[in-house]
Amino acid sequence: MNEKAFDQVVSQVAEEVIDLTQKIVQFPSVLKPPVGKEGECQAFIANWMQDVFDEVDVFELPEAPGFLKHPAHWKYSDYEGRPDVVGIIKGSGTGRSLLFNGHVDVVPEDPLPWQHAPFGGELDDGKIYGRGAADCKGGLAASLVAVKAIRKAGIKLKGDLIVQSVVGEEYAGANGTLAAVLRGYTADAGISVEPSGMELGTSTRCGRLYEIKVRRDESLFMASDQQSNPAFLIARMVMAMEEFHNKRNAKKPKNAIYHNVPQPQPASVVKIKAGQVEQGGLIGVPPEAWLHAWIYGMPETTEQELDEEVRGFYKNWIQKDETFKTNPPEIIGHTRFLEGSVVPLNHPIVKTTANCFKKVIKKEVPIGPTTITGDLGVLVNWGKTPTINLGPRGDHYHDSDEYVIVQDLVDLVSIYAHTIMDWCGVED
Repeated sequence: MNEKAFDQVVSQVAEEVIDLTQKIVQFPSVLKPPVGKEGECQAFIANWMQDVFDEVDVFELPEAPGFLKHPAHWKYSDYEGRPDVVGIIKGSGTGRSLLFNGHVDVVPEDPLPWQHAPFGGELDDGKIYGRGAADCKGGLAASLVAVKAIRKAGIKLKGDLIVQSVVGEEYAGANGTLAAVLRGYTADAGISVEPSGMELGTSTRCGRLYEIKVRRDESLFMASDQQSNPAFLIARMVMAMEEFHNKRNAKKPKNAIYHNVPQPQPASVVKIKAGQVEQGGLIGVPPEAWLHAWIYGMPETTEQELDEEVRGFYKNWIQKDETFKTNPPEIIGHTRFLEGSVVPLNHPIVKTTANCFKKVIKKEVPIGPTTITGDLGVLVNWGKTPTINLGPRGDHYHDSDEYVIVQDLVDLVSIYAHTIMDWCGVED
């Protein structure tokens, strides 16, 4: 089939990405550890795949060989009824293999106020609204419809094509992708469909959620003594985190690809709690207070290096404060350490995808680091699959009224489809 005829086929099915995204968004596949509710959404995707793929593998994560004992496994949620779903099209064996990776789990919708129903999948002014619309059900839908376009066009691929619909990505999860890798679903290259703003990301930062906890010093405590009030103490820890953020971002990072990125290594406070904040809670000086901060490192940064940097800063900082000298804060890694990843700018998958982007959009794709931290580190480091990130624009991820740009999804169907053909190769 010539390119013009193929583009006609793609245009015939591309609009289906709108309906598919809406349907997937309407499943409340919330992950709130230890409970994940991805099961119904995954059953829908598995059923949709049956008419498109040669094989569809539905498996619960512990079924992957060596999963529970793997060094990258992190037990933070239950696994029953939350399968991975993988669609496979077998090539002739003479081309390069390609995989797409996306997750269906989403963060909770509450307690934020929404103008659009959080699981309504409402289409409004060129945007689809709903939890997970951008992160990352829209991109996943685009990859699925791209595969449907390949099949409808009657194209026979030389290389294998794989689409991983995984669970357990949120909250620094990565277990779903790890299970898919251990199940044998790796490839010569991969594309993560996480929202990238229609930019091509080749490197991802590492990161971890830290908990910093302060407690009341009972040996000194009196109700009128504010020196040992954990609410005041945690406020000083927030100020310390701001100083940490500013100092590490005032200098250029080691990795040159991040030199033009504003605040390349953020340290962001995302939660604070002191006392019984629930309605009807006790009014009084709280016995303890804590904050959660997500702290990024460069792609090459190891878990030990990031941990030493965080603890070293706070060790020096608390020396300036007499209260903390006798009652130091507790610092723990609240989640797993998510590894970063690097794919060289000159890797063939970068060139192939960039060429297909230009073919469809008629302009160059911005190429650089991606600002997310997700499952790419598992694919690159454990799956040995050089994986880039190309996904849609959207906004309000992990916030109320999350949305994805519809035109990006339509364009991505075509970009992904052309990338599949160019990368995997087509039989005459």
